[in-house]
Amino acid sequence: MATLYPMGYGKDMVTMSQMRARHENHMEPEFARRLFNWLGAHGGFIGIVGGRRTVQPDKPGVAPAGKSFHQDQVFFDGTSWYSAVDLVHINPGNVHRSPTWAEVPKQGTLEASRYGVHCNVDQGATPEPWHMQAVPQDGYDSWVRAGKPRPTPNYLIPGGSTPGQPTQPPEEDDEVFIEFARSNGEVYARYTNGTKIWYPDDGTLGMATGLTQLAGRDGSIHEYPDLTVFAACGQVVGENAPGHDAWGNRTS
Repeated sequence: MATLYPMGYGKDMVTMSQMRARHENHMEPEFARRLFNWLGAHGGFIGIVGGRRTVQPDKPGVAPAGKSFHQDQVFFDGTSWYSAVDLVHINPGNVHRSPTWAEVPKQGTLEASRYGVHCNVDQGATPEPWHMQAVPQDGYDSWVRAGKPRPTPNYLIPGGSTPGQPTQPPEEDDEVFIEFARSNGEVYARYTNGTKIWYPDDGTLGMATGLTQLAGRDGSIHEYPDLTVFAACGQVVGENAPGHDAWGNRTS
């Protein structure tokens, strides 16, 4: 049975194909690739409530008309696309709700870097955990100052280019998830290629363990009190905990 995703403000649930058919037209292609990959990797809990706008609302907390990435913008190469969506989360038995910060890749976090999409911290006066753009796109003015770039094409993302493809590599790959491991109070995911990925906050860790359990795998956290053994499990890739060395052990 196809995975269904929430869409709109009511209780509608749609397939990935239906969601893409509704929102992908006029969407910047690299942003679309990253966005639908991230949505597909999150099991149907999160979908899109709003995408392209031909008319920008005039109300507090909303970008002025002409300065919203929900509207078509002309990029440096002369192409015109929209490049932002608002997300919605399932709410069993009720109309869909807005996602929380713990449920989305917050700007500047490891998950945002891994998937190439983020929910912006600085959206006017109020941060918006439902507003998603491509990394590193931020506000309109900073985008103009940077020369109106498009998102870097072929950004490496865990699920590849096929939305809905599992975030874990196939078993024959050399980068298969092993377990969540804790040492010195910090939690890392271990992989068979000898690497670790740090989870900087409880929200990010909770989402990772929950998705792992939904996939039928062990989402428990294994303790590693022996620092030598923990170091031997592999090096840290990406962001690391402050005061920790390349193997995840505390240095200060």
